[in-house]
Amino acid sequence: MLQVQANESEIPGLEVNNSKTNVMVEYIPTYVNTTQIENIESYVYGGQRYSTRDKNQDKDIVRITTASWTAVGREHHIFKGTA
Repeated sequence: MLQVQANESEIPGLEVNNSKTNVMVEYIPTYVNTTQIENIESYVYGGQRYSTRDKNQDKDIVRITTASWTAVGREHHIFKGTA
C-alpha cells in the first residue's frame, strides 16, 4: 500500500520523505522504491502514544505528566502573579 501511495503521489510531483516515514509492522521489512523504511515500535500522534508491543499505559502516563509539568513550569510567572 505504501508503494502504491508513493507511485500515485509522483503523478502531481510529490514524493515520500523517507527520513520522516516510519512503519509499525513486526518483522517485515518495508520498501518504497528501493529505500527501506524504518520500522518503529511506538510513536506519539495527537498526544497519544501508539505501540505494537507495550500495551501498558504507564509510560504514556509518565510522558503526559512530565509534559504537563514542563508546560506549567514555563508559565510559572502566571501562577505567581508576576506577569
